[in-house]
Amino acid sequence: MRRLVCLALVVTTTLAAPVLAQAQERLTVSPGSVGVGQPITIRGSGWPVIEFCSRNVHLSLRGGQQLFGIGTARTNLNGRFTFPFVTRNVGVGFWRVIARMRCESGKDGSPVIRRASAPLRVGRPSFFCSLSRPFCYGIRRQGADAILRLDSDVNLGRYNLCVTAPDGSRACKRFHTRRGTGGLFRSRVRWSAHYPDKGAGVYRVRWRKDGRALGPRLSFRRPTLLVSPRRVRRGGFVRVHGGVFGCQGPVTLISNAFSRRHQFAGVPAISAPVRAHGAYSVRTRIPAARRPGVYTISGRCGGGNLGVQARLRVLP
Repeated sequence: MRRLVCLALVVTTTLAAPVLAQAQERLTVSPGSVGVGQPITIRGSGWPVIEFCSRNVHLSLRGGQQLFGIGTARTNLNGRFTFPFVTRNVGVGFWRVIARMRCESGKDGSPVIRRASAPLRVGRPSFFCSLSRPFCYGIRRQGADAILRLDSDVNLGRYNLCVTAPDGSRACKRFHTRRGTGGLFRSRVRWSAHYPDKGAGVYRVRWRKDGRALGPRLSFRRPTLLVSPRRVRRGGFVRVHGGVFGCQGPVTLISNAFSRRHQFAGVPAISAPVRAHGAYSVRTRIPAARRPGVYTISGRCGGGNLGVQARLRVLP
């Protein structure tokens, strides 16, 4: 009996090293770009599930010289875990989510740390709520437009709304709150109806009352959609790129000029990931059998249209 126990220990120890060596820990963060105070979901897979490893995965955030823990997740029997987190106390900037699991060597019991990481971008919030006064304001994307919102428990009356365009020019207009549902006083301002369009770039917005700012400045990016080159022969490559705001997921680009391998609502489509600062870019090949002509390219993101288009001429 003693020999059987010793043999079992030897077999277990022998198998533990290959299992640890073959483990491929993976970590993903969704969405990978969020505003301050918004939720994310951290998922892990491929983590070892053996007696020489803890089932607990310690999670932390690293950015610049900062490193702090955000919690502990426990893997299931398939080596997976899911951990929700809200970026409430995380500063604006680029971060990495670090996952660590403590294991032991099957040979001598020495510590072995399994690690994985994933990038995370935390941007400026698209809303602000005052802690001292009962009001909130924010920016909501609506296609190529922006809705500038203000909600208050008390009637703020008239206020100034100032928008600084990408070229540095500033325009201030006066608006007032109206009583809405639930006893709130609200104001909704459509940017395109009241302010000049200065083209692509970042627009900075500030709410002011009695000569003072109600809170911090918010900003939004005017959506853009570009294609280069604008003239291409059949079978050639083009790059579709631009910028969006208020959209965390990929941009869906739609055109009859694209390959029919992927479609949206029955129309050929391609997908472009959104990078830092709302920029997106994707390279695609125009099918050699595509008929020559002028094709329109449109885009969608977050369930809504971008509101901008590009034109591509396909040559024989």
